[in-house]
Amino acid sequence: MTDKMDIRQSAAMRLAAPFIRLTKTLVPVHRKDVETEVIFRMQADRNGFWFHRHFTLGPNTIFKFVSCLEQMGGNQVTEWMGSVIGWHSTFAYKGDGVQLDHVGYAVVSVFQCHH
Repeated sequence: MTDKMDIRQSAAMRLAAPFIRLTKTLVPVHRKDVETEVIFRMQADRNGFWFHRHFTLGPNTIFKFVSCLEQMGGNQVTEWMGSVIGWHSTFAYKGDGVQLDHVGYAVVSVFQCHH
């Protein structure tokens, strides 16, 4: 799937951009209309759903970002980033889609989603 994505970061996150780039925790830019390709992947023997994202940041610059969405129980999921930090959310079915609501961060103890 290819489309344009707006990437927003708070001022504090922009200050942490070097760390974010190094750990591949998030995409280290604050920009609108970033050409983005997302490849979805699952494995039958793993508990996760992978997002392989390719962000075109310039003519010869592609930032690759892989994360894994893991169900934690009930309607709770965590999207594990490149580091040990996860984006913890709840999900709900809304019409013909799924809505994710951020409820906090998680630190990995047992990482089920292996890249």
